[in-house]
Amino acid sequence: MHRKLLVLALVGLFIFSLVLVACAPKAAAPEVKWPENIVLGGYPEASDSYPYNVGVAKAISTSTPAKGVVKGYAGSAPILQALGAKGADIIAMNSYDAGKAYFGEAAGFEGKALDIAMLAFLWPGEMGIGVRPNEGIDKVADLKGKTITVNSPMNPIQDSNKLILEYYGIWNTVKAIPQTGIPQMRDGMINKTFDAFSYSPGAAFTLEVQQAVGLKWLSIDAAAIKAAQDKMPGVMITDMVPRNLKIYNMPENTKFTTWAYPYALMARPDMPDSVAKGILKAMFDNTKILTEAMYRGSQTTLKSATEIQAHIIPFHPAAVEFFKEKGVWSKQNEEQQKKLLAAPRKRS
Repeated sequence: MHRKLLVLALVGLFIFSLVLVACAPKAAAPEVKWPENIVLGGYPEASDSYPYNVGVAKAISTSTPAKGVVKGYAGSAPILQALGAKGADIIAMNSYDAGKAYFGEAAGFEGKALDIAMLAFLWPGEMGIGVRPNEGIDKVADLKGKTITVNSPMNPIQDSNKLILEYYGIWNTVKAIPQTGIPQMRDGMINKTFDAFSYSPGAAFTLEVQQAVGLKWLSIDAAAIKAAQDKMPGVMITDMVPRNLKIYNMPENTKFTTWAYPYALMARPDMPDSVAKGILKAMFDNTKILTEAMYRGSQTTLKSATEIQAHIIPFHPAAVEFFKEKGVWSKQNEEQQKKLLAAPRKRS
């Protein structure tokens, strides 16, 4: 009898100890201290995207413990190098170049794959080929033998133009001259020192050209853009039509098909999850600030932030969690994420 009571007592003590363990408060995860500043690296102050970056920095300063600071760099490679060297905490730029760096294929990153992760797709960076009206250039094929500024330090501009003009069979006939900056493109079109240029429709200087000598954007065949997609992950087909031209300050009767490359916000994969989620929350809680900063702000939405066509490098784990919570992470995103994480990368 005493033995049974002893066994029962021991069993009772064991169960009681399990209950105590289960009910004991769990140790909280160590709180991550925010840095004093979140440095956003992007294109220089004169670029079309700089005001947007200022808007992102303002959103960060408004809704996080850190101050958002914008730093401009002269081209994609310096931006990516700044991220890798921790000179920038986040970067906003075309993800085509970022994708090449991630796989160790970009200039300066050959065999040295850059550790980089997507936070959000921001907007489609539309490109177009602009010409002066009434000069007999009504379609892309009419550029045969003409002078055009397409040799750009920005790979998406140079690579996509070459592929598209090759599709039309005229790449070897055009006189492709380097793009040295916005003043060169603006003045060259106004002074008629070249026949065409390739840049973002709606950029401020294109409005100057439009007012001075007129400006027409050539429509690109969808088949030509699809041919470019095969060699340039992320390239998109976009229709510029009256319903979405207001933000580009174009005439209401404008209508053309062109291409775009993804513009994205990115970080290092080792950015603390709480910081990454905090930045995303700050952005999407303050889209009004982004829109006030630049017309592109209206294109930054939760619905489009995980655009599958732009998913060409892996998303940061915290971004995946954030977008799942918002209900915008799709099955396609999940499959693409696994595929990208498993893909071989060039490391010397």
